Amino acid sequence: ARAWVADCEAIEVLQRRGWGAEDATNMLSALPADGKSLAALRTLRGVRMYWSIPAAIDRLREVMVARGVSRSIRELGIDIGDSLWDAAPYREKLRETAQFIDAVAHPAAISEDLGQLQCGKIAVELVSRSRSSGSPTMQKIIDGFAKVAHTVAYCGSTEAIPAAISDNTFPDADTLQLFNDALDDEANVSRAVEIASNMPNLSRIEIGDHEHALLLVPVREVWGFLEHLQAALVSRGRERSLTLCLDLSPNEFTAPVHDWQSPCLWGRGSNDKLPPVEEVTIIVSGIIVSGDLDDDGPTDDDHYETFYSNVMVTITSFTDELKGHKKTYVGLFGGNLRTEFQRRFMAQQAGLNLSGGPYKLSLDGQGLCVERSAGTWMVTRRPMKAAETAAMHAGVREHLDGVQRRAVGLEDRQTDE
Repeated sequence: ARAWVADCEAIEVLQRRGWGAEDATNMLSALPADGKSLAALRTLRGVRMYWSIPAAIDRLREVMVARGVSRSIRELGIDIGDSLWDAAPYREKLRETAQFIDAVAHPAAISEDLGQLQCGKIAVELVSRSRSSGSPTMQKIIDGFAKVAHTVAYCGSTEAIPAAISDNTFPDADTLQLFNDALDDEANVSRAVEIASNMPNLSRIEIGDHEHALLLVPVREVWGFLEHLQAALVSRGRERSLTLCLDLSPNEFTAPVHDWQSPCLWGRGSNDKLPPVEEVTIIVSGIIVSGDLDDDGPTDDDHYETFYSNVMVTITSFTDELKGHKKTYVGLFGGNLRTEFQRRFMAQQAGLNLSGGPYKLSLDGQGLCVERSAGTWMVTRRPMKAAETAAMHAGVREHLDGVQRRAVGLEDRQTDE
């Protein structure tokens, strides 16, 4: 490529799929730094800034300017990746990218779509930071990314000047992710509600992610957040059904089901203020942390039994309490945890004579799915609950009552000990 470029007299278009700033610099440095060898360049596409360190982006800017590129590129296509977080490496790379654009691109090119992204994730805190302290070009990059991002992340970090969120801030985003301190206090809950209620296409809320970070408050705070969100959506005439994904640790299912650490809906009083939640996915990763156990304390088998029982009770609370609920999936991503759960489920499935019942239970390689059978769906919770109670198959009810009794029994035992 260097030899080919060196033989060119007037390059007008440079387009190469999947090259980083270092690759581009290496190729273009074959041209003389005479202030004119790239003066004819009008189109630059394919540079992947997210592959490049800030120093490499800065070096590419210097090489191009030295060869005659001075705010003259009219078609600019660069790739800034599929995730923008409010972290120093991302901010530094974005600053260098903005300086690169200011040096080589015609002002008209800056207003165009700079990315080549089909979907992406952006942190709200980064949007706020760029509006309060970023350069105009950096703001354009981030705001443009926000308009096409499919996922919005909020971590509850301090925002010196919180960006105002409108329907036009994240117009395409359908997913809100909440991490770390997102629901840590009333101010953060209000901020999360402001973000969610101004996402016109919101359909999915994800709580925590083991790949990045978990939510650092008891899981029951999520239900309070959803109640506030429902009130905001109803006030704007935007009530909708949501999908909820909870990324939890196993110990949140070994806590008593009425504890704040438990996702179970029983024990909250009324759940009438929650929005319709059509599907719930629970991802459980890791191992049960039981601490130092003496000889008279709960055994590992007790903990696995409690875990299994509390998962089943939690699923039952969703089917009983959530308006418009159709499906719950529990994914288990710890080897022993999954094995022990599956063993208990298989041992008790003989009691689950589901033929003709309103629910279908299925066990796959990763977890358990409970979904409403075809023909049993009803729109509102109160009529649905009465009809289901009458129609509930005796085997299903007996099984669910059984796991609830075992969970309560284990709670009492642990309390006594």
